[in-house]
Amino acid sequence: MSRTNVHMARNLPGADGVISGMRGSCEVVIDININQAILDSNLPFFISNNDVILSPGDGPEGRIPSKYFRSVYDLKSGKYLM
Repeated sequence: MSRTNVHMARNLPGADGVISGMRGSCEVVIDININQAILDSNLPFFISNNDVILSPGDGPEGRIPSKYFRSVYDLKSGKYLM
């Protein structure tokens, strides 16, 4: 499958069951500071019809720079990695 955007969920898994934008096999959750990414880098973000947050990221690799990570959380261990 060829995707042109980074897919992100609006919430953590659990309370509402299946969340659009997050695979059931997800092991790590990265909380993105979307507001800062927009202000600093003018990165575009969109919300799809099924409530998935999408972004083409920056540059040809289409990545969200790690400087916009607020936290990185391991779902299995329940520990913050960053």
